[in-house]
Amino acid sequence: LIFFITPVNEEVDTKENMTIRGIFDDLKIGFTYVYSHKQILTIIALSALVNFFLAAYNLLLPYSNQMFGSISSGLYGTFLTAEAIGGFIGAILSGFINKSLSSKRLMLFLAYSGLMLMLTAPIYYMFRNVIILAFTPALFSLFLS
Repeated sequence: LIFFITPVNEEVDTKENMTIRGIFDDLKIGFTYVYSHKQILTIIALSALVNFFLAAYNLLLPYSNQMFGSISSGLYGTFLTAEAIGGFIGAILSGFINKSLSSKRLMLFLAYSGLMLMLTAPIYYMFRNVIILAFTPALFSLFLS
């Protein structure tokens, strides 16, 4: 009876030898493939740049209460909520947009995403309103998704 209850722990013995040369050969094949397909290379390079700048944004986001101090003390939570709402709407809209999404259109959406973050400071100085300022992270997240 115990035989049926306990799981069988058999180790699968593989005979593949993983060498450093094999790893570098696989990397060379992968880089050659990506380099020969320019569209994939462009998307990977653009995504790497977006990820690089997104890290700085995510680092500074918790300090939004100090950066935009004259508006509200709960601005960090407002920004996170606006990002969530924008991402949710973007996920819904991406089901319709992805049917005809080209790499140029993807780059355009990523550019719009960065533009929304760049406009945060000018919008803060023009309006000094929490609701209007919350549109920048919402639209950033919408275009990013």
